[in-house]
Amino acid sequence: MLLTYHDIKISLRSLKRRLKNAGLFRRKNYSLLSDVRNAIRAELRGPGQLFGYRMMWLALQQKHKLRVKRDDVMRLLKELNPRGTDQRTRRRFVRRTYHSMGPNYLWHVDGYDKLKQFGFGLSGCIDGFSRRVLWLICGHINNDPAVIASYFITCVQRLGVVPMRLRTDCGTENGTLAAIQCTLRHHHTDYHAGSRSHMYGTSLSNQRIESWWSIFRKARAQFWIDLFGDLRNEGHFNGSNEHQCLLQFCFQNIPSGARCRANGRTLDVQRGGATDPTRRSYRSSEGSYRSHPERRSFTSRPARRSYVRFTSMGRTLISSL
Repeated sequence: MLLTYHDIKISLRSLKRRLKNAGLFRRKNYSLLSDVRNAIRAELRGPGQLFGYRMMWLALQQKHKLRVKRDDVMRLLKELNPRGTDQRTRRRFVRRTYHSMGPNYLWHVDGYDKLKQFGFGLSGCIDGFSRRVLWLICGHINNDPAVIASYFITCVQRLGVVPMRLRTDCGTENGTLAAIQCTLRHHHTDYHAGSRSHMYGTSLSNQRIESWWSIFRKARAQFWIDLFGDLRNEGHFNGSNEHQCLLQFCFQNIPSGARCRANGRTLDVQRGGATDPTRRSYRSSEGSYRSHPERRSFTSRPARRSYVRFTSMGRTLISSL
């Protein structure tokens, strides 16, 4: 700025030395606390009594032209307006403590749709106690009950253990998953056996996997979101099925199975596990999630099937695998 507007060329070290000799500091020369106290008292006589310390600090700077530390404003507000400070503290968000009895006590399952507009649907599962990622699979879809159920069955077979409880949201893709989990735990005798082994809830309350998704986006997903977003902004991607198939072909393993059309020709591509051999078996209990007792109480909707039929369908499904 000195060189551009005043034609003065000076090094940064010389500038700092001259500012110090002149007694000019950015973070010093604070206003007297007595002046700050009087200004806060004046603000508390009006709408300023609703201010927190951050808003009060900003008002002191912009309105009263005072230079003061925010810690000093916090301390003075607590002294001059203890009642307002206590009321704001009560409405402050308090984080709850997550409790888990041990490994495999509660698994959290959820889908990640931030890349779905580009043709990539992610599904993940995490253990609530150890935070171990049990599966993280990128397919072409993540809302097919058969696909999600195949991920769960594969994971159970690989680990040789069934979780005590399983938590998902109320999406239709989790119906078959809930049927299999409750059937696998049907003959157990603990408190969470049978229908209690699966719990529905809002996606925001599924905190373990939601917290991991935020970490995943910062470390991995944001790069791909920006990359594919640049392709869209430059006109190379329009969101059509053809363009999604092209992205899947370039950025995933060369697939086979599902069909899409490009330039009048039909191309075969895989649909993220849709060709799994257990797909036909899963279809038999695809709609049974609506009869789950816990989901019925959560959504307050009438059940379309009884839990007796739900359990028998699940038992038949497991015996056929």
